Parts: sequence; structure tokens; C-alpha cells
Amino acid sequence: MRRNKLLSLFLAGAVAGVGSVTWGGEALRGQSPTGGGFFDPYTPNETDGHFEEQTGSVSWYDSPDYGMTFKAGVQWLSRSADIANQPLVVDLPPGSATLLSTDDIDLNGQFQPGAIFGLGFNFDQVSGVDLVYWGLNDFSTNRVVTSSNPMGLAGTLQNSTVDFVFSDLFKVNYSSYINNAEANYRQTIEGFTLLAGFRYFGLTEDLDIQSRSAQFGTTSDYRVEAHNNLVGGQVGGAYSWDWWRLRFTLDTKFAVAANTASQETFLGDYGNTIVRRSYRAESLPVSCISDSTVGTKLRLTDWLAIETAYRFMWVSNLAFAPNQLDLTNSPAGTEVINASSDLWLNGLLLGIDCRW
Repeated sequence: MRRNKLLSLFLAGAVAGVGSVTWGGEALRGQSPTGGGFFDPYTPNETDGHFEEQTGSVSWYDSPDYGMTFKAGVQWLSRSADIANQPLVVDLPPGSATLLSTDDIDLNGQFQPGAIFGLGFNFDQVSGVDLVYWGLNDFSTNRVVTSSNPMGLAGTLQNSTVDFVFSDLFKVNYSSYINNAEANYRQTIEGFTLLAGFRYFGLTEDLDIQSRSAQFGTTSDYRVEAHNNLVGGQVGGAYSWDWWRLRFTLDTKFAVAANTASQETFLGDYGNTIVRRSYRAESLPVSCISDSTVGTKLRLTDWLAIETAYRFMWVSNLAFAPNQLDLTNSPAGTEVINASSDLWLNGLLLGIDCRW
């Protein structure tokens, strides 16, 4: 009889222990998006996130109803541009050795930092609107050419100038600046996200060729500015999958935009006191944008995550400053505007992502 009582007490204690272990495992399996620390237990509910049946947890990346998100980071971009190679500075007489060409001032392969910001408004668990800005990437290069022999601007243009022929010093500066802004509506279905919206992409370039006359000591500029402002609609899609606190994402977007491209040319002479050329030309080509990123996100707390991604981007029908040069002896310039070149961008993004 006494043995039966002891056995009953032992079985009761074992059942209670198993029950407590089971409850603890369920409590630590996930974490509510509304509170707790890194490993705090929680009680799942269906009001603060998407409740996953048979798991007893709330999906870590499901946003609360009517939530907002904000992200900020740094994006390093490298560019490769479709710029025709041509001589810029030559030894005299004309047609002799090339001292500097457009290949010597290209901006390809430079990784320049820029900023990225995003603001998201969630209508519910599966839809919302995202506003994104990135840019401020400033690419630049400069070259100085000196020679004991007289130098001149390449082509026949030097023949109609004073400061660009029989020169002892050339300075060439080339810079390029990027901006991008988007507004997208998104809808998520079983891990797939579809989006549609509007996009702006801006590219501004400046090329300045400065020459000093060895005879008169005067310095003049041949300057070309190129502006590209692309505005259009875009569609895209993304797929995400989660593991623990990590989210892996692949997304791609495609836009068709009207490019209000323009270029402004100034050619001065005799210390810029004489204007040889001064004109503005415009064009309206249709440009395409293809933009894809591969990224990961690690959730640190209920409201904070760190994000890394790599971007691949292509833009067509742009006007680059070097492609607007006209080195022939023509007062008005024969190539008024060239807006048919391509740009490739790629680079790494590091940032933080907050939600509330």
C-alpha cells in the first residue's frame, strides 16, 4: 500500500515536470513584436503580429498593424559609363602624340559613399507604401599635364583659339553626382512581394578643360555640363525567407522613364574674355532602369535590425559630359547633344532598420 502511494507521487511529479518543460519551450520559441529583450519569453497573441498556427509564435518580421518603419545607412557605389575614348591633349604639331585622353579621366571603378533613407507606412499585415531616397555619391577625378614642348587641344578646334594652342599647362577636372528617389505601393502574398510606383533618377556631370597659353600667360576654360532627370513608373517584385532572426531578400525593379537631358557648353579664350562658344542643348530620350539587390537583415531587438545588401543597377540613354565635347573647328559645335549612353552601378549597403 505504501509502495503504491510512493509510485503515485513519483508519476505525478514526472508529469508536472514534463508539462513545465513543454511550456518553457513554447515560451522561448518566438518573441512578441511588442516587448521583451533578446531572449525574453512571451505569450503569443493574435493582436500584435501574425500568429503562426502550430508553432505558438509570432513571425519575427511581421509588422504590427498600422506600423511604420524607418531605415538609414551608407551605400558605396562604383560606376561604369559608356564614354567614347578620344584624345584631349596632344603634342604639337596637331596629330602627334596623345598626352591625355578621356580614358585617363574616367570615373570607372571608384567606390564612393552616399546616403540611403527609407520610410514605410504599413496599412495592414500585407500592404503598405514605401518612400526611398539614396544618392549623394560624388565621383571626381582631375589630371594635370605639363610639357617643355608646346601642347594643344586635340582636334582642329585649337586653330581658332589663343589659349588652347602652344600651351604649357593643361588641367582637366571631371565630376559626376547621383540622386535617386522612389515611392512604391507593395503587397505581400506568401513571402512574395509585388510593388508598383514612381521613380526619379538624377545624374549631373561637369567637365572642365583648362589651358594656359605659354606666350600670353592667360588661362581659359572649355566647360561642359550635362544634366539628366529621369521620371517614370516602375514595377517590381521581391522574395524573402526567414531563419531565426535573419531575413534573406532578393528583389528587382524595372522602370521606364522620360529623361529631360540637357548640356551646356562654354568655350572661353584669352583669359575667358572672349567667348568662342556658349550654348545649351536639350533632348528627351526614353530611358530604362533595371535595379536589383540581394540582402540580409538581422533583427537585434523588437524594434531594431541591421541590414546589408548589394545593389546591381543599369540605366540607359544618358548624357555624359565627355560625350558632348566637339573638338572640331566649328563655332556652334557639331555634336550638340549625345544622350544615348549607358551607366552601370554596383555597390554595398550597410544600414539600420527601425519599426514602431
